[in-house]
Amino acid sequence: MGWTVASMGVGAAIVVLVLGVPALWTAEAAGWASAGATLAAVVAALVTAHRQLGVALRAAEEARETAFAVQAAEWRAQKDEDRQQAIRLAHAFARELSYARGPLITALLEWQPDRFAASPVETYRFFVDRKPFSDLVLLESCTDRLQGFEDADSFMLLTVLTTWQFFNSSPVTTIEEITSCPIGHRRAIAAPRVRLGLELLDLINEAINALHRYYVQHPAIVGTVELDLSSETQECIRDLRRQV
Repeated sequence: MGWTVASMGVGAAIVVLVLGVPALWTAEAAGWASAGATLAAVVAALVTAHRQLGVALRAAEEARETAFAVQAAEWRAQKDEDRQQAIRLAHAFARELSYARGPLITALLEWQPDRFAASPVETYRFFVDRKPFSDLVLLESCTDRLQGFEDADSFMLLTVLTTWQFFNSSPVTTIEEITSCPIGHRRAIAAPRVRLGLELLDLINEAINALHRYYVQHPAIVGTVELDLSSETQECIRDLRRQV
């Protein structure tokens, strides 16, 4: 308002300077005076509008920066939460894989081709079982909760899971086919599955080692967590690899 009044005054002063101060202005002079006052009012309005626009732009920029800061803080909080969840899950996954590895190794040693060729019927029945091993229940139920893991580790865990599921299914054979075929053919039946089982074992060992770094410094972990295979078991596995 102050700018408007001042501008109108400036307009009037301009008119006075141009026309002087006659006793009685003509209609034309009055028109010029009105035009000058209007022009001054327009200028004042533009100046005010420009200032208001600047204030609005600064307010919008401040609001945008605040929104970005809030969003960034939320992202950091979510990332921290995902990482803490990954630490807890990593320890649980490592335990589950370690427990699942034992029966797998036992089966692979039983299915060693030369031994498998002259095994009892119970071994063959286990070999053709629709699901000889337990499911990886925890890993399978948490495939949508791997956000806090490194991408390579998430990929590795999903690879372990899918390979385990494929391996833990019935081979394309029956117990009757195994017991009725020659000994040499029994070796040929066992060898491919043992090789796949050894690949699965390598994936499991790799996953256990990779998961260890997530929780190794966690205060809830007391002492040393030993998930390594015994030297005797490792030697048996090396011997099995040489045979297949």
